[in-house]
Amino acid sequence: MADLMRSMEKHSHVPATFDGGLPSVAFSDGRLPHMQIGQMYMAPGPDGHEVPARLTTATVDTSACEMILAYHDPRTDKAWICKAPMSPAELDDYKRFPDTYFGVHLQQGQHAETPMELFDFFHESYKHTPKEKLLEWMANASDFAELKNLSQKELSEIYCERLVYEVMKKKN
Repeated sequence: MADLMRSMEKHSHVPATFDGGLPSVAFSDGRLPHMQIGQMYMAPGPDGHEVPARLTTATVDTSACEMILAYHDPRTDKAWICKAPMSPAELDDYKRFPDTYFGVHLQQGQHAETPMELFDFFHESYKHTPKEKLLEWMANASDFAELKNLSQKELSEIYCERLVYEVMKKKN
């Protein structure tokens, strides 16, 4: 009963849209897509040129009013992080629904100070990704033949480890 009461307190507002979607999406001009984890976008690649890439995880820097987006290019097996500005309406929606703003449940508000914390952040996103999908994303890896023989658990850990290496290379 207590859980029901907490839920009623938390969700007592009248939705701004009929379908329960985010107001910033429903009332936008449609020029920019609402970023959703797992979807493909034309994104600025590591060299600055736009490439088709999958959004793998994301968070928001509320003080800078910008999204921090992690992409993966399945053609090159490269992963990188870039930033994108947010409108005030998008930021309001994020503040109301931080854990589901990017289309999947992803706990927000964590900060990765070390490579291990960054690994844990990525692993939380990919630990249940099917082996076939991980192999698809890593198809261009030089050790692909060995990767195919690993378990899903081992493969997800290696994928996250490689994402951390890519981020660390970007920082240096």
